[in-house]
Amino acid sequence: MSHPSWVTIYPLSPVPNCESSRPRVLTYINHNLTNPAYFHSRPDIMNSLNAQVVDIHIGPTKVRAYNLYWEGKSHQNMINKFDSLDLHDLPSLFLGDFNACHCSWAAHPRNHRNAAGTLVRSWIDLNLLRLLNPHRTPTFFNRRRGIRPTCIDLVLANPLLRDICNPQELRCR
Repeated sequence: MSHPSWVTIYPLSPVPNCESSRPRVLTYINHNLTNPAYFHSRPDIMNSLNAQVVDIHIGPTKVRAYNLYWEGKSHQNMINKFDSLDLHDLPSLFLGDFNACHCSWAAHPRNHRNAAGTLVRSWIDLNLLRLLNPHRTPTFFNRRRGIRPTCIDLVLANPLLRDICNPQELRCR
């Protein structure tokens, strides 16, 4: 099914047709953005239901977007995939559901970090990435009462892109 105003970019082609192997990431492009810009899916870089890479071309400028779902206990696997790539050859965005808590991006000062958050934070530091999320803005609201909102959806920029974005300092207090 498609929408007249949006183009859907799937992480795999053909898309698996069963509930157990549905894509965890999709990219939607507004038709109004396709002229003069164009978008190119890159399954040669990442070919997974949990990750997709899209090159965005706007005139002479090219930006690579990594749309990611960091599943439960797969954080080290995702980091291993990234270790095999050159993350600094193009201005790049890394965005998606990281499923990781850390005081650097916590929605509430009392939210604690978890092992996944510590691992992701180390990966961010190692790759000189910058967090672009608004400070202390929650992205996940648990339906159970008494559970604080958290921030598990992140947007990061590499050094080639981060200097043209609004900087945000990452500090634990």
